[in-house]
Amino acid sequence: MNAEVFRITDQTLFNDANGFDGDRVNALCYSPEGVLYVGGGYGLFFLDGNVFVKIVGIIDSVDAFCCLPDHTVIAVCGRDVYVVKDNIITEKRTLPEDVFPGKKVNGIAADPEKRVAWLCSDDGMIRFRF
Repeated sequence: MNAEVFRITDQTLFNDANGFDGDRVNALCYSPEGVLYVGGGYGLFFLDGNVFVKIVGIIDSVDAFCCLPDHTVIAVCGRDVYVVKDNIITEKRTLPEDVFPGKKVNGIAADPEKRVAWLCSDDGMIRFRF
C-alpha cells in the first residue's frame, strides 16, 4: 500500500489580528455551500475570505454545531440552541433541564428534510424539530 505523507504546505495562524476572537476551538465544519464555520469559546464565526466574522448575538462558548444546506447552521451553547440562517440568528430556544439533563452538548446531527435535530451529551440524547 502506498501511503501519502501528510504535509502542511500553507500555514496561517488565525487569532485576534484576523477576526478570530478566542483561543479555543470546540468545533468546525464546512457548510454544503463551502463556508467554513468555527465554534469557539467566544461564539460562532465564519470565514469571509481571509478574515473571520463573528455571528452577532451568540456570546457564549459554542459547544457543538452542524451545517445544513441553504445557509443554515444549528449551534448549541449550554442549553441554548440557535438556528442561524444566512449568518443571522432566526430562532433561539432554551432546552428545559427536565427534558435534557446534560450540562453540555457533545455533538449534534440534523436531518434538514425532516427538520429534526439530535443532540447528545454525557447523559443521553434528545431529538427536537426546528
